[in-house]
Amino acid sequence: MESVNPTSPESNQTPSAIFSGKVQFSGKGGEFFGIWIVNILLSIITLGIYSAWAKVRTYRYFYGHTRIDGHSFDYLATPIQILKGRILAVIVFLIYTLLSSLAPTIGLLFAIGFLFLLPWIINQGMRFNMRMTRHRN
Repeated sequence: MESVNPTSPESNQTPSAIFSGKVQFSGKGGEFFGIWIVNILLSIITLGIYSAWAKVRTYRYFYGHTRIDGHSFDYLATPIQILKGRILAVIVFLIYTLLSSLAPTIGLLFAIGFLFLLPWIINQGMRFNMRMTRHRN
């Protein structure tokens, strides 16, 4: 079977065009300021617990007002998913604090291990955000 170059004269196919979609943002500064100030106040009052809900509200605002070719984005994550991740991070931090106060050498090894794991942790966070983003279904 012989492959045909799509740009050759004997091909009936036309080469695909480079994406040239129009990107628009329809959000308003005053509108977002209201969301932002409520997020800050509720995060302070709840000692940071509301910050997971604040993140979802912020992402949904920005994603919902960003359009490419007339289609907006959706942010699908729930605040509970984000809160679970943050609780896990606090537990790991408490374990590190306890280990470093009881055995500084083990705490140092834990910190070095964390530095090696940091690229993987960052990658997992970015993968989560990409999985929770939807555009045109």
